[in-house]
Amino acid sequence: MNLASRDDLPEPGAVLAVQPGVSEEGRKFENLTGIPPGTLLVVMAGDDDNITGTRDSYLIMEETPQIPSERKMFLLVRSDGPLRADHLSPLAVSDEFGVLVDNLDYSGYWKVLDILIELGGENRTLMDVDMERIQDMGNWSDGRPVQRMILLYRPGVGWMI
Repeated sequence: MNLASRDDLPEPGAVLAVQPGVSEEGRKFENLTGIPPGTLLVVMAGDDDNITGTRDSYLIMEETPQIPSERKMFLLVRSDGPLRADHLSPLAVSDEFGVLVDNLDYSGYWKVLDILIELGGENRTLMDVDMERIQDMGNWSDGRPVQRMILLYRPGVGWMI
């Protein structure tokens, strides 16, 4: 988030903030109003993140009023069975923490990143995204749906809660 707000770097086309929070060194977000208004911004937080929680995710959304609502989205990734939407879930592969690539990666974080890349390349907004596609996390092997992501801030609408 801080890199996106710097004026000495190229303007970002999109920013995907996954499980954002205060760093271990205690650094806070800088002036987020420096992020260009044409940036696509998606914030994703996990419902089981006991390290940073969702406070900073909400803060990012509130402290970027220059970005129009059709260019912003906030998704809550939900845990389901063995899938834990915690702070480490976006790591994908780590022998140290025993985290492996799973459905949270494929149907959650990576899917959203792919959509952002697609939109940025075509100069479109988040209003052009099928919200069912965004929220859908697929099905378990027995056909039951995996817990869908919750859309907390909908592009063009604003807060859903």
